[in-house]
Amino acid sequence: MPIRFQCGNCGAGFKAADEHAGHQLPCPKCGSEMRVPADQAIIAPQDDPLDETESSGLADTMIRKPSRPTQATMPPVPPPPPPPPLRRQTSADDSPIAAITKGGGADGRAASTENDGKIPIKSLILPTIGLLAGIVVGGIVGYFAAHFFPFWGGLALLGEPYSDARYALVPGHVLLCSLLLGSFGLALSIIASRVKL
Repeated sequence: MPIRFQCGNCGAGFKAADEHAGHQLPCPKCGSEMRVPADQAIIAPQDDPLDETESSGLADTMIRKPSRPTQATMPPVPPPPPPPPLRRQTSADDSPIAAITKGGGADGRAASTENDGKIPIKSLILPTIGLLAGIVVGGIVGYFAAHFFPFWGGLALLGEPYSDARYALVPGHVLLCSLLLGSFGLALSIIASRVKL
């Protein structure tokens, strides 16, 4: 019965006649020296479906193919191409002016925040103070404007300051001055909160 064995280097399987047991022979596949085993301890399986030949000597008949090709026999595999960059949908918020008003730089990139879509409370403090200060100052200016330099109605028609006719102008003047100075205070405080010193 022929001795079945494998090369320890490349894993190719061979069979040899019993008379070659214990001899050292070169592997026909890889050229490394291998010893034909004397006993059946490290032989290939008897019922190998790939073995269809009968041999009377050492043959280069492969009994079993290696399970995986070695690094030396594998062709180099090129790395996969990088994925294409994601395209963003453009909108009116991507314009350079919108980026500057959102706190971005002059190069048109908006400043990224941790919570996109939500306005942080800290950024609302200064505009709120500016709006309230503008309304209060506007109310005071409107009150005195109604008495000393009314926006409408001549001084001769309205009588003296603090007269009943002038008191009739106070609500309109207070409202008008509060709206104007409140808007101015809000705009000024928004600009001041966006400017980095």
